[in-house]
Amino acid sequence: MFFSGITAYHEADEKNRLSIQDLVDECKTFYFSGQETVNSLLAWATLLLAIHTDWQDKARAEVIEVFGNQNPDSEGMAKLKTITMIINETLRLYPPISGMIRKVGREVRLGTLVLPTHSRVDMRIIALHHDPDLWGDDVDLFKPERFAEG
Repeated sequence: MFFSGITAYHEADEKNRLSIQDLVDECKTFYFSGQETVNSLLAWATLLLAIHTDWQDKARAEVIEVFGNQNPDSEGMAKLKTITMIINETLRLYPPISGMIRKVGREVRLGTLVLPTHSRVDMRIIALHHDPDLWGDDVDLFKPERFAEG
């Protein structure tokens, strides 16, 4: 039996409750999954800013304008529009997961396509993020200004 589809149960007791070890294992899974996605984002953003020094300069100027010599705080972080645009464009180009699968809860019609109840839909996030019909012919270019309006 699986918990959240992530890790297998240890034999805790006859009522199939989580053991302390199961709980610790689940916490480790969530922790490391979160670390991996954030590390991936930061690595790609660093590379893109190293290549696109004009955006690096804009981001640096914005951080200095908002925080000066003060330590960052949540109120100031919310004001970092350029940084937000860079993060969104980095996630668009290099999403931490390439796709996901969803189960159809009830019959749905998408144009002429009918998705029956209990079918599974495989959504390729990376395909959506690199679709020229959605993002334009320059879809493969790093252009944070795509997110200037949010």
